[in-house]
Amino acid sequence: MSAREREFPPIIPLMPATRAHHIAAIWVSAALILVFAAIAPFSGNHLGRVGVFVPVLQTVLSAADLLTATLLLGQYSVQRSAGYWRSLRHTSLAVLSPFCRR
Repeated sequence: MSAREREFPPIIPLMPATRAHHIAAIWVSAALILVFAAIAPFSGNHLGRVGVFVPVLQTVLSAADLLTATLLLGQYSVQRSAGYWRSLRHTSLAVLSPFCRR
């Protein structure tokens, strides 16, 4: 085992992509294109009004922002980088912004 393989903790963004990663990315891209092609004919159909859409959407977006902030904090604790710190600050503001209403 080389010194690079024994390095702890691994810094995921700096790890090279393997052939399996490239193949997985191609499959995911192909699946997304197929899903888009399957639902494109229905783009003219309008759905009925749903009153709880905005609160549910805000909850999902807040949860995604909180998860992103948590992952950025973990990555920042491993690799002290100004870029991670700036991203963490902006994501934290996005997490807190829904609670700053009048």
